[in-house]
Amino acid sequence: MAALPPKISVKNQVLSRTERADDIARLKVELKLPELEYVDISAQLELRRALRRWPLLEEFGFPALAPTEPPLPVAQPIRQRKFGAMK
Repeated sequence: MAALPPKISVKNQVLSRTERADDIARLKVELKLPELEYVDISAQLELRRALRRWPLLEEFGFPALAPTEPPLPVAQPIRQRKFGAMK
């Protein structure tokens, strides 16, 4: 039976079931940064899409996400072609 090399220490950290499933929570524990504010942008975008599809959700306590900060100023909009941005 193979054993772990002696230099690798296995940490005996007690994590909840959701923390074991949540990569971001595990990363916060490993980096010892519990106050790290991680924003899941994909979840916010999905919520906005859902609220556009089903506006009645706002009536049930799902507020629309308003941008917290103004967008960054852009000198020129990026023009796109069929396969990506054009310089």
